Amino acid sequence: MARILVIDDERATRDLLIGLLGRSGHGVTAVPSVVDGIAHASGHPLDLVITDMFMPEQDGFDAMKQFRQRFPGVAI
Repeated sequence: MARILVIDDERATRDLLIGLLGRSGHGVTAVPSVVDGIAHASGHPLDLVITDMFMPEQDGFDAMKQFRQRFPGVAI
């Protein structure tokens, strides 16, 4: 199954997605910020990033831009 990274500043949303995607057999990691997501992706192969679009420090658009530059093979 897919290796998925969830980036969302709200714990409840992260927990919900971990549960839903995990029950489907995917490997899911969830982090609260874009910075944490980039750090995780630097050491772990990913297939997909799911990101919140509205976060306080860096938003989903920042996440998409950085992931496309650093990890072009990862779907967002």
